[in-house]
Amino acid sequence: DYIESPSGFTVLPSTCTSSSSLGYDFSGEWGSCGSGNEELSNPSDVAVDAMSNVFVCDRNNHRISKFTNDGTLLLQWDGDGENQFNDPVSVAVDYYSGEVYVLDHGYNRIQKFTNNGHYVKTIYHQGSDPYAISVGGYNLYVTDYTGNCVYLYPLDGSNYTKWGTGIAGNSSNQFNHPTGIFADVQTGKTFIVDNGNHRILAYGTYNNNQWGTKDRKSVVRER
Repeated sequence: DYIESPSGFTVLPSTCTSSSSLGYDFSGEWGSCGSGNEELSNPSDVAVDAMSNVFVCDRNNHRISKFTNDGTLLLQWDGDGENQFNDPVSVAVDYYSGEVYVLDHGYNRIQKFTNNGHYVKTIYHQGSDPYAISVGGYNLYVTDYTGNCVYLYPLDGSNYTKWGTGIAGNSSNQFNHPTGIFADVQTGKTFIVDNGNHRILAYGTYNNNQWGTKDRKSVVRER
């Protein structure tokens, strides 16, 4: 049986299996609503580096917060000078270099930082509705929600490849509002949440360009 809460929401039965019996335990939480240090407002994404530091995309505060894995705030930054964040939606960390990539929806771009938040370069997104970012191998992967595409950018920003037809569909080379994405550094496979088709798509290796088009165009600005 289900339990009716006082607010009217249906919740799981009280006999549900505890997390500890499944082999994992709740280990803590941090953050509260606000704009002060250690506070968050509509956090939209999280990434972890090889040292287990946690990077949080604090969307409404237009900043990135870096924490230890037990929630101690290490630093916060809000972009590069006049090019500060405007609606950052996603963050990714290069497992090997530790460099941080922030997908800035409002300015339609990717900004690259050192692990300690120092600005390195900007890569301009070639779609119009960036949703999520992942980094794997020598490439960045960005889902474009209304563009029904995935964009692949080499880390040097020298060119880009567009995956998908740009028209919503359900074949193996089409997307319908793609959202989450993850490039697996262990297998070289890329996993994409194809939201509108209620499926997960997995593709080849990092440099598998068997579908999509490549445009030899520089999209990078460096300081």
